Amino acid sequence: MFAIGCLFFIVLPLIGMFVGGSISGLTGAAWGAVIGFGLASVLGGGSVYALVKAARQRDRRP
Repeated sequence: MFAIGCLFFIVLPLIGMFVGGSISGLTGAAWGAVIGFGLASVLGGGSVYALVKAARQRDRRP
């Protein structure tokens, strides 16, 4: 799960930069990268939350 989260932080800003740059140039590339980084942060946080929740459930089982 950690590897997927790390890849999100690399891949999503690059995709956002490419799409934003294709649509509206340099300013769009910057905004696309920022939006991609924000989305990667949300997805990374979700994977960490799922990992912590799974660890807590494992500890409760007898």
